[in-house]
Amino acid sequence: MAKKAGKKRPRAVVAAAPRWWITPAIALGLVALVWIVFGQTLCFGFTNYDDNYYVYQNPGIYDGFTRAGLVAAFTRSLVGNWHPLTSISLMLDGQLFHLNPSGYHFVNVLLHTVGVLLLFFVLRAMTGALWRSAFVAALFAIHPLRAESVVWISERKDVLSGVFFFLALGAYHRYARKPSLTGYLSVALAFTLGLLSKAMLVTFPFLLLLLDFWPLRRRASLPESDSAEPRPSPTVSWLILEKIPLIVLAGAISLATYLSQETALKAAQDWPLRWRVDNALVTVWIYLRQMIWPTGLAVFYPHAKGTLSLWLVILALVSLLAVSVAVFVRRKQSPWLFTGWFWYLGMLVPVIGLVQVGWQAHADRYTYLPQIGIYLLIAWGVAKWSAAWRARRLFLGGVAALILVSLATVACRQTSYWSDNVRLWSHVLAVTTNNDVAHRGIGTALAKIGRAKEAIAHDRAALRIRPGDPNGLTNLANALWQNNELVEAIARYREVVRIRPNDSEVRRNLGKALLKSGATEAGIAAFREALRIRPDDADAAYSLGNALLDQGKAEEAITFFRQALALQKNNVAAHYNLAIALSRQDQLDPAIAEFQETLRLQPRHADAHNNLAIALRKKGRVQEAVEQWRQALAIQPANAELHHNLAVALLQQNQLGAAVAEWQETLRLQPNKIATQLSLAWILATSPAAEIRDGARALDLAQRAAQASGERNLMVFRVIAAAYAETGRFPLAVQTAEDGVQRAEAQAQPAIAGMLQGDLELYEQGVPLRDPTNGGSRPESP
Repeated sequence: MAKKAGKKRPRAVVAAAPRWWITPAIALGLVALVWIVFGQTLCFGFTNYDDNYYVYQNPGIYDGFTRAGLVAAFTRSLVGNWHPLTSISLMLDGQLFHLNPSGYHFVNVLLHTVGVLLLFFVLRAMTGALWRSAFVAALFAIHPLRAESVVWISERKDVLSGVFFFLALGAYHRYARKPSLTGYLSVALAFTLGLLSKAMLVTFPFLLLLLDFWPLRRRASLPESDSAEPRPSPTVSWLILEKIPLIVLAGAISLATYLSQETALKAAQDWPLRWRVDNALVTVWIYLRQMIWPTGLAVFYPHAKGTLSLWLVILALVSLLAVSVAVFVRRKQSPWLFTGWFWYLGMLVPVIGLVQVGWQAHADRYTYLPQIGIYLLIAWGVAKWSAAWRARRLFLGGVAALILVSLATVACRQTSYWSDNVRLWSHVLAVTTNNDVAHRGIGTALAKIGRAKEAIAHDRAALRIRPGDPNGLTNLANALWQNNELVEAIARYREVVRIRPNDSEVRRNLGKALLKSGATEAGIAAFREALRIRPDDADAAYSLGNALLDQGKAEEAITFFRQALALQKNNVAAHYNLAIALSRQDQLDPAIAEFQETLRLQPRHADAHNNLAIALRKKGRVQEAVEQWRQALAIQPANAELHHNLAVALLQQNQLGAAVAEWQETLRLQPNKIATQLSLAWILATSPAAEIRDGARALDLAQRAAQASGERNLMVFRVIAAAYAETGRFPLAVQTAEDGVQRAEAQAQPAIAGMLQGDLELYEQGVPLRDPTNGGSRPESP
C-alpha cells in the first residue's frame, strides 16, 4: 500500500501544477470577455444623468490639469461626493481627450479590465485554486449588473476604486504571508487610494478579518489552506488590533464623505427610518435575484417609500437571519460560505440605504464589489459539493461556459441600452413604474434633439409623479422655452426661483427666456442676479455679454465676455462674440486676435473666417483677407455673402476677372442681392477692359436692382445711366442722369449729384463712362 501511494504522489503533483501557458491563456480570455461585452462603449456618447456635472459641463474637469482644479478636487465635493482621486482621473481624461466621450469610455473599460485581472491573480494567490478563481473573475467581468459601473462615465469611481481595492487585497495577502511594516503600509496606501476614489470601501477592514478566517487561515486553530503554505499564527486580538489604523482611516474618509453629501442627503432627510430599514432588508434579496436572473435592470429604481408589504419585509428579515446563522454554524466545515456571505453583506452596508443618499431604492452599481462574495460562495461550494463526481470537470466546465455565454449575451444587450440617452431612458420606463427620474431623463434627451413637444409631455408626467419638484419644474421650463411657449416657461422658472432663490442656473435660464420674449431689461437683470449668486457662472456672464451687445453696449459687453473666458478659456462662442464687440469698438488688433483664437478652437467656423477677413481688410491686409474668405467658402461654398465679400477684396487687388466671377456666383446663389447687382453692373458698364464690359447685362442687373429697391437707392440712377451709355443709348443715359441729379439735390446728397453731373457731360457728348478705379470713385451706397 505504501508503494502504491508513492507511485500516485508524483501524478498528483503534476496534476496540481498546470502547464505554464494556462494562466496567461485565462488572463487573455478574461480580457477578451471584458472587451467583447464593453468594447462597444467606445462608440457611445455622454449620458445626460450626472455626466454633465462630472465632465461635459464641468470645465474644471474637461480642461484637464489646472492648479485650481487640483485644489478643488481635494477641497470641494463633486456631485455631492468627495472622491478627489476620481476627479483627478477624470481631469487626466480631460487633458487627453477633452470632450471626446470615447476616451473616457476607453479608460473605464481599461480600469475594469485591470480590476478583473487583479481579482483573478489575487484569488489564485490566496486560494491556490486556478479554475475557481478564473470563474469568479469571469462572473465579475461580464455580469449584466456590471454594465452601469463600466459604461457610465460618472461611475469612474467604481472601476477606479475597484482597482485599488484589489491591489489592497494583494498587498494584504503578501503581508499576511510575511508580516512587516512595509507590507502593512502598502496595504494602507492602496486602501487610502481606494477610499479617495470611492468611500464605499470603508468596510474593507472588516473584510480583511473575513479573509483572515478564509482563505488566508491566519488563526492557528484552522486547518491548512488549499495552497498548503505555512502561515503565521497571530491571535484573534492581534488580528483585530492590526485593523484599527485602517478603521480610523475609514472613519475619517466616511466623515468627509458624509459632510460632502449634504445635498444628496437632504433629498431624503424626511424619510422615516422604517422606510429605510424595510427597503434595505428587501434590497439584499433583490440584488441576489438580479444576480441569478438579470432582467429589468435600470439606471434608476424608484424608492417604495413605505409601500412594501409587511409580510415581504418579515420574510426578508427571517431569510437574512436564517442564512446568516446557517453559514455561521457551518463556518468550520464550509468556511467559504461564511466569508462569501458576510463579504456580500459587509460591503453592502455603506450603500444599503440605512443612510439614504438620493431617491433610489437600490442601484446596480452598488453590487460591483459586494457580489464577489456570492461568486466565491458559489464557486467553492459547487466545487466541494461535486468533489466525488467522476466527470465533474467536464460537466462543470460545460455549465460554467453556458453560464458565461448567457451572461455575456445579456450583458451586451444591457450595455447597448446606454448607446444614446433616448434609448436608455425608454428602457428604464419600460422596466419600472412611477419613475419621475426616467421621465425627466428622456425629456432632457428629447429636448436636446429638437423633439420639444415630446419632452414637455414627459416633463409633465414627471411632475404628476412628484408634484412641485424643482428639478422637474426646471426641465419643463427648459422644454417650454425651447418650444417658444415663453409665457409658461417664464412662470415655471419663477416658480423654481421661489423654491430655490439661490439657484443661479435657473435665474440664468429665466434671463434667456425673458430675453427671447422681448423683455430685455428683465432678462439682463436676471443674468446680473445669477452672477451675483455665482460669480463663476460662465454661461451667465456670456449671456449677459450677448444681451448687452444686442443693445449696442459693446464696451460693457466686452467686460462680461472676458469674464466668461476667464472661467471657460475654450468657450468658442465667447471668443467669437468678444471679437465682434471689439470690432464694433474699432479695436481691430484685439478683435483679429480673438477671431484667430476662435478659429484655433473651431477651424471650420465660417462666420469667424468672414469677420476676420473683414477686420483684416480694414487694416489693409487684403491678401490675408482674401485667404480667409477662401477658407470660409471651402466650408460654406453656397454662401452668397461670402462670394460677394471675396469679390470686393479681389477688386481691391485689381483682380477684375476673378471679382466678376465671384459676383456672378453670388447672383447665381442669391439672384436678388441688390448690392451685388449694382457692383457687378457698374463693372460691366464702366470697366476700361473691353473683355469685361457687357452693357446689356449691366443694364438688366441695374434695372432689376432699381425695381427691387424702389429707386430709393440713388446709385441706381448712376449705374443705369452708365449702362445705357455703354449700349449706345445716350438720350436715355442723359435722361436718367438728369433724373438722378434732381433726386440727389432734393435729398441733399450733393456728392452723388456732383458725380451724376460729371457723367452727364460725357453722355451729352456721346461718350460712355470709363472708371479706371473699378468703383473706387463711387460713394458707398446709403
